[in-house]
Amino acid sequence: LIDPMAGCGTIAIEAACLAQARPLWTQGYVPAAAQLPPLGALTSAPTKPLFADTRSLVIANELESDAHQRLMDNARRAGVSDQVTSFQGDFRDLSPEIVAEACQAHGLRPDAGLILTNPPYGERLAPAELMDLYKDFGVYCRGFRGYRAGLLVANPDFERAFGGQPRIKKPLHNGPLHAQFLLYDL
Repeated sequence: LIDPMAGCGTIAIEAACLAQARPLWTQGYVPAAAQLPPLGALTSAPTKPLFADTRSLVIANELESDAHQRLMDNARRAGVSDQVTSFQGDFRDLSPEIVAEACQAHGLRPDAGLILTNPPYGERLAPAELMDLYKDFGVYCRGFRGYRAGLLVANPDFERAFGGQPRIKKPLHNGPLHAQFLLYDL
């Protein structure tokens, strides 16, 4: 799994936890479902990975140095720093070749995977910059043949700028924002 615009690491950390079949909540925190009789036992029962014979690699990349430091701190606090390989820089610099090297270093084949990210919505970028970013991101993703791209987007112009036709398009909310989940076969 690659999150090329990882921010503080939420997607990468949750993916690393899911790969280990670990709860997503932190130690000491009891989920509200634990207080419901039918669900209480499920929240405390040890789980096994769905595919125990597989190995995962989570790659998180973040442009901003402060956010990248928070990403690494958050992964350490969540106990998954050994499961998350992080890079700091522009996503365009995280090439398929660099990803292939990381996969091979972990004994994994680099020919298939998932790009999963939540691209900027346009709060800090001018509209023209944002459209250029989306176009560049579309070109970037198509460099990963055999992968899929799952994208959480709230900008209605994203799909047109990114290019291509999503295989799945589902409406959702990200807080107060109307958003979509788009899945592309690359």
